[in-house]
Amino acid sequence: MRRINFRLFFIFCLLLTILTYFAFSEAYAADEGKLGNNILLKFLSESFNFLRFPTHLLFPAFTKFPFYLAMGLLVNCIFYAFALERIVHFAFYRLHEDDNRSQDTPVEL
Repeated sequence: MRRINFRLFFIFCLLLTILTYFAFSEAYAADEGKLGNNILLKFLSESFNFLRFPTHLLFPAFTKFPFYLAMGLLVNCIFYAFALERIVHFAFYRLHEDDNRSQDTPVEL
């Protein structure tokens, strides 16, 4: 495993935390019946089911208290940020590695 790009990791973590906050607030609004007909808000409220996945499905105790709920969502954001950073790293690493190989191979006539 190569080195982690912490700058990219923190950017992904920040963006996912903001997205999770808005998804949580829209899911709350949908539960209260105050969501409206905006398709973006409906998409955000439905995306909360995906964003809460690892901790809230595996550890249902995280949903009982607000502090545990927030910590579980933060763990999810860190997990998804790490996964996205690894995906981006390997995608660009493979592309860069393929470019270097094509330049190193001799041209056959």
